[in-house]
Amino acid sequence: MDPDNAADEMKNDLEVAMASLYGCGDDLLDDKEVILHCVSLRGRNLKFAADEMKNNLEVVMAAVSSDGNSLEHASESMKDNKDVVMAAIAGHDGQVLKYASKRLKGDVDVVRAAMMQSAPDKTPLSGEIIQFIDFDDGQLSREEQKEYLKLYINGNNFLPSIEHQVCHCFPEWAKDDKDIMGMCCAKEAKCIIHASDLLAANKEFIVQILVANPACADELSSSGKQSGYGKMSA
Repeated sequence: MDPDNAADEMKNDLEVAMASLYGCGDDLLDDKEVILHCVSLRGRNLKFAADEMKNNLEVVMAAVSSDGNSLEHASESMKDNKDVVMAAIAGHDGQVLKYASKRLKGDVDVVRAAMMQSAPDKTPLSGEIIQFIDFDDGQLSREEQKEYLKLYINGNNFLPSIEHQVCHCFPEWAKDDKDIMGMCCAKEAKCIIHASDLLAANKEFIVQILVANPACADELSSSGKQSGYGKMSA
């Protein structure tokens, strides 16, 4: 092949690779220099890289710094690398926590970074992050868990989702916690049906939530849940 044509062909291959690695030959997919350029421009290009590159710290760090969601395509080892996951969170938003290893979903520093990743107005972008936190592996203290739950509740403006998350994602202890359930019920009355039986029977708690959100009375009545409200109404 003519050297000039060969050079032009290589240049074209690289230009294609720089736009997207999809469809490139194996000689490019495991070329570290090419991959670094590609993932730096578009982190999601990591998806098409060779497995060796997906396990390369320099490459993965470049990818997650470009697009935190590219953590999805990193090797399991990289998903368990705290520096990589922290960089992914910083480069995108807290929801990339869903791609982290189980161990790091319970890591205090990682969870805090995910919960506190914020918009310009400093409002916590906790959104649906709560479902990706591992509350059961013993790394997070009760106080830390409570802090993250409060951040979630305060930062959540999609009211129906709060009731869903209380039901499916909150640790069991939270359903017996006056502060946590009180905050939830103040935002969404349906949350009261997920309070523990002990808490629902607490007259002081029921007074508290009815003052904050009178609609809780209707939810209690329709649910048939035995509660302090029933005692008050008797």
